[in-house]
Amino acid sequence: MTLMTEQIASPPVDSYQVKGHPLFGHLGSWLLNGTNYPAEVALANEGIARIKVANRRFLIVARPDVIRHIAVKNRENYRRGSLANALIPEFGETILTVSHEAWLKRRRLLQPSFHHSKLPIFDRASLWAAQVLAYRWQEAAVKGEAVPAVRDLRVALVQAMSKAFYGSEIRKDEAQDLVEAYRDALALAYRRARSFRSFLFRSPPPHRRESEILRERLDELVRPKVSAALASKLSPESSLFASVVETAKKAGLTEEEADDLLFQEIRGLFAAGIETTGDSLPWILYKLAQDKAAAARFYEEADRARNRLLAGHTLFDEIEDYPFTTALIHETLRLYPAVPAVGRVALNDDQIDDIAIVAGEEILISIKAVQKSPLIWDRPESFDPDRWRPNDPRLKNGSWIPFGVGAHLCIGNSVALRSLTTFLLVLGMQFTFTDRNDHQIEPNSKRLSAGPAEEIWLGLT
Repeated sequence: MTLMTEQIASPPVDSYQVKGHPLFGHLGSWLLNGTNYPAEVALANEGIARIKVANRRFLIVARPDVIRHIAVKNRENYRRGSLANALIPEFGETILTVSHEAWLKRRRLLQPSFHHSKLPIFDRASLWAAQVLAYRWQEAAVKGEAVPAVRDLRVALVQAMSKAFYGSEIRKDEAQDLVEAYRDALALAYRRARSFRSFLFRSPPPHRRESEILRERLDELVRPKVSAALASKLSPESSLFASVVETAKKAGLTEEEADDLLFQEIRGLFAAGIETTGDSLPWILYKLAQDKAAAARFYEEADRARNRLLAGHTLFDEIEDYPFTTALIHETLRLYPAVPAVGRVALNDDQIDDIAIVAGEEILISIKAVQKSPLIWDRPESFDPDRWRPNDPRLKNGSWIPFGVGAHLCIGNSVALRSLTTFLLVLGMQFTFTDRNDHQIEPNSKRLSAGPAEEIWLGLT
């Protein structure tokens, strides 16, 4: 499969233009600072900035009103940009990479499987995986050993997803292999999307042989599980796969077409889960280990959750049953969005107040910048779960968008929030966490996602 190349128009020179090197523009700073750089530029220019990066030009956006115009009010005028294109060689055409009609078709087929009525499938899988992880961590707690939170939580999340998707359990080593394969694939996608060549020629390096090897590796890990799940004839009430196949067949797809669609989408869904929920969990536990006051309030809710389980009830009906845990998640996702930015390309000219957008212009919606904007947030760099209130309007006005915004809102956002809540409460029932790192851990700025740049070591008591 070949990558699409962008034909980018030159926007008019205006007051939002940020000067750079006369020949290469902001190329050096972007390559040096990675995904941090667009956010830095947006924050330094009140949420709107145009920059030239070698032969490409970007309009960087971090203002809620402009974001909602692009992603909601006039969304038909914008399609996904080169960031999504970069994922195609390893993951193919999935709901994560396609736009407009192709995206809408896939969304309609997958949406019933993420309906509220299907959430118990994910809840049960997350509860099981969290309990398995807690059992493994007990040995480390007894010995006084620190645990590698990033590695272990990614593996546990993959085990939860596999149980929800396949309706069966996978071993720890199988989950670890899957995590490593996806991490390697996404690292290659970043190299492709943000290489010198991609900025200079608007055509990212193909890395064809590397892509083929990684895609074959993913196929070897995923396809047998998919085939086994399909052969087992699971019910739609116990497996996401069965639900997707049922919906696809109702839409008129043949069994072969439905199976192929399922295999394509599972590659993208695993990637999204590992890079979002899998990376958000370590950040939350890390903040709890550093903030004793927040931790004390969280452990109170974890104790209440334990009592619910002991009484024979489900862990929760809605995540809002645990308001401080919900605020803790919202605040951590604000500070550490898994995806720092999303791209769009304008199909036709557009006007947003005094911002003139021309057809073909690349827009970068900086999630990181809007969620740290001092124009929106008081003390934006501070960790403060108390800034959140039930039904906070910032959750819906384009100020807090870790799962995207508008029609392209992550299809699994509800699942992710419930899975985060489940893991946190189950682990909080068993342990208190201490910071066993000798320095501050920072986000990785040289990947498409912004998980921890290194392992987070946590003590357990």
